[in-house]
Amino acid sequence: TAAYTFGNGHAAHRILLGHPALPRYGQDIFILNYARTAGWITVVGFILSIYLLAMRKETGWWIALSSSAVTAVVGLLTHYFRHATVDYLLQGLAGIALVVILLFPKAKGLLVDSRTEPHMAGARGKGIEV
Repeated sequence: TAAYTFGNGHAAHRILLGHPALPRYGQDIFILNYARTAGWITVVGFILSIYLLAMRKETGWWIALSSSAVTAVVGLLTHYFRHATVDYLLQGLAGIALVVILLFPKAKGLLVDSRTEPHMAGARGKGIEV
């Protein structure tokens, strides 16, 4: 997902800067502004989430989930307006697949250690099983 988003972000940037009608282009080219910006932001989110998930932090799971959802929405919307290739469709489908995988409780349990989360710290001292 991050690789598709990273590659499509560079392609969108190249098309936007090299388009002969700059800055007066149609909506099929204008949508690349959103694809480029959101794509690069989600790549940063994916990289950060990998680091946080390696430390088994729930924050990494939330960042991965939100980056996946944004990748799915932006990829599918970009494909709707600019369907010259299937790159953005594949990016959107990869984002949906990652959202579905991350929403499985078993997957979250494998990625996140609930004993190290701060919202559970108060329950341990009160005799509540965590």
